Amino acid sequence: MNQLSELAKEMLLDQAKEIEQQMARCVELDLLDELKQYRQLFDNVMEQLRLLNE
Repeated sequence: MNQLSELAKEMLLDQAKEIEQQMARCVELDLLDELKQYRQLFDNVMEQLRLLNE
C-alpha cells in the first residue's frame, strides 16, 4: 500500500509540474480564462497530495 501511495504522489507531482507549465504559458499569452481553469486543476492536485500525506 505504501508503494502505491508513493507512486500516486509521484504521478500527482508530475501532473502539478505540467499544470504549472500550462499556467505559465497562459500568463505569457494573456489567457486568463484558461489560467483560471488550470489554477483550479492545480488546486485539486495539491488537495489530493495533501490527503495522501495525512
